[in-house]
Amino acid sequence: MKETEIRVCDCGAPLHWTFLYAGAEYFCMNCHRMYGMLGAGEMVLQTTERRARQTVADSVFKALRKYLIGSGGYKKENCKQCNERDEYHTQHLTEYERLKDRIACNILDGIKGTLGEG
Repeated sequence: MKETEIRVCDCGAPLHWTFLYAGAEYFCMNCHRMYGMLGAGEMVLQTTERRARQTVADSVFKALRKYLIGSGGYKKENCKQCNERDEYHTQHLTEYERLKDRIACNILDGIKGTLGEG
């Protein structure tokens, strides 16, 4: 059986594939480092501890991702302004969306440093 590898940050935490940040497809929740698509982090052998760490980190990131705005350029299908103005959604965010992003970013900041190996 082939052994499974995962991509981790220099700090040892699992990397998350996301288009949340422009030019940085990988994001580390542990140290908040961002990597581009090529040459991101390193591939390491998947261990039971790493799998557990990755499962928890993936679940937390998935829960927060829908509230994070980031810096990527995207349009929302159900947004009238995105379609009528032909602009990215980040160019006309509501105050409510900004508030949700701020709260999600605060949560990310609160767990920073807790997901690395150690």
